[in-house]
Amino acid sequence: VRGSLFTHQDIPAWLLLAAVTFWIGGFDVIYACQDAEFDREHGLHAIPARFGTRTALRLSTISHVIAFLLLIAVGWTLHLSYPYAVGLGIIGVLLIMEHRLVSPDDLSRLQIAFFQVNSAISVTLFLSVFSALLLGATRT
Repeated sequence: VRGSLFTHQDIPAWLLLAAVTFWIGGFDVIYACQDAEFDREHGLHAIPARFGTRTALRLSTISHVIAFLLLIAVGWTLHLSYPYAVGLGIIGVLLIMEHRLVSPDDLSRLQIAFFQVNSAISVTLFLSVFSALLLGATRT
């Protein structure tokens, strides 16, 4: 216990918290698109119900871009090298894939985007951090 919530040593943890928050927020908005009509009918104010599916998917994309940039910052502040960079590349491709699987006019592949792609992202993030730390692959 240091008696402090924020020192320079805490920056990577706060960046990771922010990255995961934006990542989850982004995929939650995608998932909520399937319920937009129900939410409107029942007075619920989810993003897709309030702003429409097209805008919701754009907001999700913005959220995921922010999450990805924050993940880059995590790697930078922890001085992680090639295993993390490879993992980030895979995560970037998976995020693009997630957004290409759904469109305002076709949510039929939403379950794949939400469950399978995000599962792959979480495993990739863990393995890339773990392997970079295990291999001592840090930049100087």
